[in-house]
Amino acid sequence: MHIALSNLIGNAWKYSSRTPYAVLSSGPWKRTKETVFFVRDNGAGFDMAHAKKLFTPFQRLHSDSHFTGPE
Repeated sequence: MHIALSNLIGNAWKYSSRTPYAVLSSGPWKRTKETVFFVRDNGAGFDMAHAKKLFTPFQRLHSDSHFTGPE
């Protein structure tokens, strides 16, 4: 769980880096019979045409030169 949340928060921060006023939030959301946790940001987003690739391993929706990773 720690690794998953670290990656989600890290990606939210990374893809919000070009936003003048970055907003990141996370927390629980109570649904009918379950509680889910979310990470939300106002970053770059993605083209919905690539939505099926979003959770496919080893896929990037933005180029490496546009959003670099940690050094």
